Amino acid sequence: MDPGLIGCSDLTNPNALAAATQWTIGQARAGVLAGRVANIPEQGARAQSFTTYCSENPNSTVRMAALQWGFAS
Repeated sequence: MDPGLIGCSDLTNPNALAAATQWTIGQARAGVLAGRVANIPEQGARAQSFTTYCSENPNSTVRMAALQWGFAS
C-alpha cells in the first residue's frame, strides 16, 4: 500500500501514524536532494503536524498533507 493514501481518519492507529510520518520524511529527503525543500523535518514534530492537519482536514490523506507542507510533488 502507498502510505501517501493513508487517510487522516486512520492516523489514530500508531502504526499508520508511524508509516505516514516516515513516508513524509522520505518525501522531504527527496525534496532536499531535488533542491525544492530546504530542511528535513524532525519526526516528532511531523507526527504532531499530522494531528493538527487531520483535525482540520478529516477527509484528507497523507499525500495531501505532504503536498500542503511542500514535501511531496
